[in-house]
Amino acid sequence: MALIVEVVDSRGGSVKERVRLDGGSLNVGRGYDNDLILDDLYVDARHARIDVNADGSVEIEDLGSINGLVALDTPGRVPRVIARPGTQVRIGRTILRFRDPSEPVPPALQERTKPAGISRLFDNGGLRAAAFIAALTMATAYTWFGSYERDSGSTAVAVAVVFVLFAVMWAGIWAVASRIVINRFNFTSHLAAVAVVAIPVMLFTSIDAWATFLFPDNPLWVPFGMVVWSGLFMLSIALHLSLSSTMDRLRRWRAAVMTTGAFALMMGLLAYAGRDAFTDVPEFQGVIKPFSGQMLPAIDVSGFSDVLAELKEEADELATDR
Repeated sequence: MALIVEVVDSRGGSVKERVRLDGGSLNVGRGYDNDLILDDLYVDARHARIDVNADGSVEIEDLGSINGLVALDTPGRVPRVIARPGTQVRIGRTILRFRDPSEPVPPALQERTKPAGISRLFDNGGLRAAAFIAALTMATAYTWFGSYERDSGSTAVAVAVVFVLFAVMWAGIWAVASRIVINRFNFTSHLAAVAVVAIPVMLFTSIDAWATFLFPDNPLWVPFGMVVWSGLFMLSIALHLSLSSTMDRLRRWRAAVMTTGAFALMMGLLAYAGRDAFTDVPEFQGVIKPFSGQMLPAIDVSGFSDVLAELKEEADELATDR
């Protein structure tokens, strides 16, 4: 039975070469006179030989090499292996995998010829640069105008540097994943994806600060904010997956939803584990905004006294119940 032998990189798992075994013998090694030449320093010049016997069986034999022949389904070195579909052997740091020529393969992926929507951004170098510059400018301006310190300029510059470092690191991680999965680096595209998500993040952060200041006791704002943050996180994951994988849109968003759910669960557990002990001191986190006092939701002094009286009565009732 004819087989296909695949040369597999043992570190990354990618297939480097495929050779059809139709008959006769095939010499394998690092030397240039071999039928199958391996670029592996742990492989001898003439390392092994693959023979196709008269009855159609395939056998790979070690030729007295330094590092020998290792069958992955058995421990230790072996002098020869009878190859069948699915058999894998290691010579040096290279794996040879035997496949059946009639084995079905997945359907071909549809090539993206005309990007649509926001995906067009990643196919245009000028738009990618403009998106990143816009996000960097917004981060600097947001810090500059939102700071009440005297050295707000240095703070804004520091935030800009941190933003660039984070964006480069995050895009670099996804770029490495792209190189492994689809054999494309796509670093600048991933950098643009960071910028595309960072812009609405900064806008919503500003809106959230104003909403917390104007409506501090609104019970609907917290769950609404959680929905928005989860949506932005899912958007980030889906955009990066569109640049670093061959998933279709449904699978990308499904993976984004699962990742967001796992991240939210982890953050919830961390928040629960790090919760503060009970205290009778009320806490409120907020930044005073330059807003007219006449437009703020407030009560007069007498109303404030009534609220204090109600709180005192509730406290007295709790003390009496104990």
